[in-house]
Amino acid sequence: MSSLITTNSETSLVQLADAAESHPQRSLITFCKQKIAEVSGEVAELTEALEKATKNRWNRVPIQNALRGAKRRQQYYEKVIAALNAGYVVMPPVSCEVFAVRISDQVRLPGDREYKRSYYRTGSRLDAVESDAPQAGTGMYVAPEVSFTHEDYDEKGPDGTVVNMRFEEATDFIEDIPFPLLIAKPAMMDACKSALAHRIFDEMAVSPSRTARKQDPILIGRIKRVGKFKEPLHFMIGWLVRKEDLLP
Repeated sequence: MSSLITTNSETSLVQLADAAESHPQRSLITFCKQKIAEVSGEVAELTEALEKATKNRWNRVPIQNALRGAKRRQQYYEKVIAALNAGYVVMPPVSCEVFAVRISDQVRLPGDREYKRSYYRTGSRLDAVESDAPQAGTGMYVAPEVSFTHEDYDEKGPDGTVVNMRFEEATDFIEDIPFPLLIAKPAMMDACKSALAHRIFDEMAVSPSRTARKQDPILIGRIKRVGKFKEPLHFMIGWLVRKEDLLP
């Protein structure tokens, strides 16, 4: 579905993903259900193996790791099905800026940082919050950044040179999500609110970054894959198209 939005500066077409009943969506849902059935069998087998290993006082670590991985794959496919059923469309991975992260209560604040201050770099150097990919329908969304306190001080080096240092300590997660101004249109904001309410996506993002104003932005939901270095699966939630870009 789509809606036409007129502003003082331009006329934009907001294209919202709504493909729940399409044939490609049904095919992907069927595929994911088959994978869940396979993984469920693996989970059951590993659970039984773990019980036997525990009973015989054998090393359980390899089995526990395998079981944990199987359960994560199961949750991954469940989230993909939930996103497809909600009408969101799988899209190729693109460079994007994450503005909301879904976390469970098991996620801890990033560790403290102490570093030499630089006048060429501003802002915190604390690690960004990362989603632990909780089960669909659980967890809460927070900003990638955290609240923090800092202390600046001078430290004398071995050669007597005085170095300006900074110590940063994270204090809390930020629940007020920084919605990108680039897609601040009522239809896009409603689509984002709906996606957040589903609590399916591990990350919410916008492409391109919030500073690239000459490109048509896409609102994206991302589901983390099993594997630290794998690119998340991208879903299109909405696409803000400037009407002038449709001209020949």
